[in-house]
Amino acid sequence: MLATWALLPGYTRVTEQVATNINIVLTEPYTTETGQSFPKGTYKADVWKVTSTVSHPLPNGFTIGHFWPRHSACTTFDLYTAVGGQNRLIPVEKDAIVGTPTGSSAVVMGYVYLLKDNNCVDQGWIPATKEGARLTYSLIGCDPTIATTEVWPDKFRIYPNPVNDVLNIDLAGMPTPTGARLQVLDFSGRIVIAVNLAAQSDSHTLHIGDLPQGVFICQIQVNGKVFSTKFVKM
Repeated sequence: MLATWALLPGYTRVTEQVATNINIVLTEPYTTETGQSFPKGTYKADVWKVTSTVSHPLPNGFTIGHFWPRHSACTTFDLYTAVGGQNRLIPVEKDAIVGTPTGSSAVVMGYVYLLKDNNCVDQGWIPATKEGARLTYSLIGCDPTIATTEVWPDKFRIYPNPVNDVLNIDLAGMPTPTGARLQVLDFSGRIVIAVNLAAQSDSHTLHIGDLPQGVFICQIQVNGKVFSTKFVKM
């Protein structure tokens, strides 16, 4: 099981100012998600650390195998570094998980900067405001209470694969039990399609034309079990 959590604006967080009106060198030009551009050069800056304990209730028995910050999806930076008498900021998105996540929560942190000109006039926040900073991380592990196989041999077949618009699901003559559910997940583990399957039918069709190109996982949940296989959307 792969799960991703994002700390979005409006979530509870703690902000702490760690520096005020320091001279800082932006090593590369940077454009924020709102479109504001900052050329590289020397600025004055207020520096804020953003920290939050994010809730991620997991099923009983779930074991976390790995966890990692999702730098490409966050809007915080690392702390500036002192190099050769200068405070240097490399404008690359980065956050960090503090300690080890538990089955219910994780602590995530990163830094944001209020840049000013040499007269201490505010120029804007980089990469986001302290209220709008986004911190993102992923967990991967397993739930031993759910029996999962990579494929349901001879009983669960999808075609064509790769597929462009309509995906066919063939259960090889086995009638679909009442209450069976089909889900399509992207490779981050996010559910993008979820439908109930018609009972007693041994074949189904699924329109997936609106999905982006990429690799997806097709799951059928039936009688307390989950059966999965992959397909490629062209």
